[in-house]
Amino acid sequence: MDRRCLGIYTFDKNLHKNEHLIRIRQLAFVDDFENKYTNITECILDVDKTGSNLLCRCNSDNCTLKWKTADNLNEKIYHNQNIIKQQEYSNWFLPLMISLSIITIIIFISVSIFIKYHGIKKRNEKDNRSFLTNISTTSTNISNIEIDEFLSSNPPYQSIISHGKTSTIYRALTTRKETFQHEKKLLAIKVYHGQQYKNLFDNELQILRMIRHPSIINFINHGWYNQSPYLLLDYHELGSLNNYLRSHKLSWSTCYSFLLSLVDAIDYLHYEDLSPNDYLTINRIRKPIIIHRDIKSSNILIKSNLTLSLCLIDFGLAKILPPILTSNDFIQIGTYHYMAPELLELAITHTSNALCKVDIYALGLVLWEIITQCQEYSYSIDYQLPYAEYVKTNETNENKILDILHQVVVNERKRPAIHRTANMNSKISEVLTIIEDCWKHEPESRINARPVLHRLRRLE
Repeated sequence: MDRRCLGIYTFDKNLHKNEHLIRIRQLAFVDDFENKYTNITECILDVDKTGSNLLCRCNSDNCTLKWKTADNLNEKIYHNQNIIKQQEYSNWFLPLMISLSIITIIIFISVSIFIKYHGIKKRNEKDNRSFLTNISTTSTNISNIEIDEFLSSNPPYQSIISHGKTSTIYRALTTRKETFQHEKKLLAIKVYHGQQYKNLFDNELQILRMIRHPSIINFINHGWYNQSPYLLLDYHELGSLNNYLRSHKLSWSTCYSFLLSLVDAIDYLHYEDLSPNDYLTINRIRKPIIIHRDIKSSNILIKSNLTLSLCLIDFGLAKILPPILTSNDFIQIGTYHYMAPELLELAITHTSNALCKVDIYALGLVLWEIITQCQEYSYSIDYQLPYAEYVKTNETNENKILDILHQVVVNERKRPAIHRTANMNSKISEVLTIIEDCWKHEPESRINARPVLHRLRRLE
């Protein structure tokens, strides 16, 4: 099954006099379950069933930006709109008479309806918030005052989990005040370094509020301390995937759990799907497509429940894909080691699918980091970052790093080494094939997240 371009357009009632009155309403991708549009490369506008919009489906780069109108388009619009007007005119009388006939009954029971409505409204008010509300605060009732007290006490160096350019993450022991025993709980506090990073904070806060997935960091609360915004998050004591792989070889079961949980998170972000928990109500919006834009092993935590799994973090650079994209959506952003070839050479196609393929390339590199530390991998190697053999660990000159990676990844089309043997475990071999499908040079040739997830699930 492939995805095709979909264009939806609005038009003025005087379209028959001037075709320039057509305007783009929304551009997107849709699944082509029956491959009906494989050979359609031109966007030929046709009227939809309502007669109020124009649409087309096609299968070529930027085809929805170069539309043509069907030969009989004006006749179809006129015909559809006349039918709709006739139906509206012929159907107005009966609903009006029914309304008048039951008006006495409505007045009689209005009081009971009013009471019932407000009872339901209060009961569902909490459940029917949009994604943009905090869906996690009920799980851990930590007050902002308690966090302020922790931060004002000059947290010791030992409480710092990580320190970066934009933020510092602390480990804090707080009290869950809703429990009778005042149970202590470890949490992570991500404190941004001042108001200059407010845009990153606002972006991460907005996204974390609208997503919920077992393989994505759980957001608890947020606040401000001394002009610095902070996020309160779940704490995972085993740390980052990057550090974990430096000191652990993985069994196949752990390796498989890591692979599956990470891909499941990316699949959830890249599609406008409901949550796996199906917790949406009828009044809530569907989750939009989100691209992470900084997938790397240091932005992934080890989550310890009954089994080990992974948890994606750091959504400061992530982006909610708007209906209509602009040039600002395609800037060079992320971590150079994990940056796709088209970003390194600033030649990315201006489509939402192209942005998702940037995430997929980085995903392939992380999957490589995981599988090469699996005990059943055919070639025993020490853990290293992608392209570590070309870029020195202590290299800090960003321009030099970018130049090296451009030469290696773009010009020479090299990828991290994969070692295969004749007697290799078939499941390991399939994972390696998936990885190669993720980091292909041409973004159009890379696999999407959902087929990756399906192929991994078949390995159970």
